[in-house]
Amino acid sequence: GGHRAQKQAIRIAKERGDPLVFLYVADGSFLNKLTWGVVVDVKGILASMGRFFMSVAIERALAENVQAESLVRYGVLHKVLPKVVSETDATTIIIGHLTGDPSCFERAELDKLGVSTKE
Repeated sequence: GGHRAQKQAIRIAKERGDPLVFLYVADGSFLNKLTWGVVVDVKGILASMGRFFMSVAIERALAENVQAESLVRYGVLHKVLPKVVSETDATTIIIGHLTGDPSCFERAELDKLGVSTKE
């Protein structure tokens, strides 16, 4: 899922001559439903995973001569994404899925889906 989304994002950015921002959202909300017998730095683990995945994505983009940067944020996607879209002034958003093909949205389409990018 994530690899396909990265490839699609790189292809679109290359065609348009646009820079890329890869976003990894570390969502630890599932932990509320679990009990742990030991203290684990899950936030740190998720952030480390995110930084690794994003470094691989940037290498793939640079190999295609596409300018790229990455962001690692904490929270849930539907809350983090609008803020990042606004901050980066993104025009196209590609979301990877664990199964199936990535979803691609133009910025204006997000409002139709109820994901407002306005403050």
